[in-house]
Amino acid sequence: MATLYQPQRTKEEQPMAPKRKPPALQQKKEEVNRKAIAWTAASVIGLIIIIGALIIIANM
Repeated sequence: MATLYQPQRTKEEQPMAPKRKPPALQQKKEEVNRKAIAWTAASVIGLIIIIGALIIIANM
């Protein structure tokens, strides 16, 4: 039994593959929001400490 030669299909001839939907980013978005809140809180606390130290030094 002989196998027949089948030329490769070009991109135009190949059937369209179904496009996959991107994964839901809900969990990652929550994680990013928590990181943003943590960084914002740390920055505000840091600024309060620096301003308090400058006020104490200025009053000496």
